[in-house]
Amino acid sequence: MKRISFLTAVLLLVAALLLLASCGEQPQETPKESQPADSSPSDSQTEPQQSDTEPATEPPTETQEPQSQEPVTEPDTEEASSADDPGIVDPEDPNQGGTSPADSVPVGTVYAKGQFTSKESNYIALVLDWSLTKQANGSVLLSMTASLSTYDISSRPKPNLGTFIAGNESKTFSTPQIDYTGSGRTLIQLATETFELAGTEEYLPLSASWKMMGYYHGQEIDSLVAVGVIDLLDLPAEYLVH
Repeated sequence: MKRISFLTAVLLLVAALLLLASCGEQPQETPKESQPADSSPSDSQTEPQQSDTEPATEPPTETQEPQSQEPVTEPDTEEASSADDPGIVDPEDPNQGGTSPADSVPVGTVYAKGQFTSKESNYIALVLDWSLTKQANGSVLLSMTASLSTYDISSRPKPNLGTFIAGNESKTFSTPQIDYTGSGRTLIQLATETFELAGTEEYLPLSASWKMMGYYHGQEIDSLVAVGVIDLLDLPAEYLVH
């Protein structure tokens, strides 16, 4: 009986040791099972990084929206098309629609004037002043005046040695004895003539000439000639009298 009890005690001791051994192995297995739990925080850290990159793609879509605002250009194209319409007539423009400056002024008033000057010398020159006046019968009266811009001068009488030309029509004029001994430059009027125009002319050549036939400031001068061309249907703005 003692031997049986001794064996029983040994078996119980072995069973206790096995039980303790089995209990000691379980804590070693738990770290292996906890590895998925440790990997979950790493996964949770990557998720915020993906969420951080997502808002970065959104602003470009917001900046593209204002660029697609096309209606801004539509009013400009409509205004440009109406401004280029040849059917629109400006009532304040007297030259629009083929009308001449003479048609927009009262009868008997000067509506245009100008001046041409000879180029033969820097010290003496013939100056041609012209003006246009509207007539009651629809014609245009052209007035031309020739003057001498000069320093000291002494000139004998010159009968019919001056000439006005307007288009194909010409008129001569004479000058008396001229004597001037002033201290500066002066303007001496020589003659004035008028020409009646039909009022339908366009380009009209004008000229005034004066036979000097002498020397001035050491230069030999045969004639002084002032010449120019005016357009009666489209006069430059500087010729119009306001």
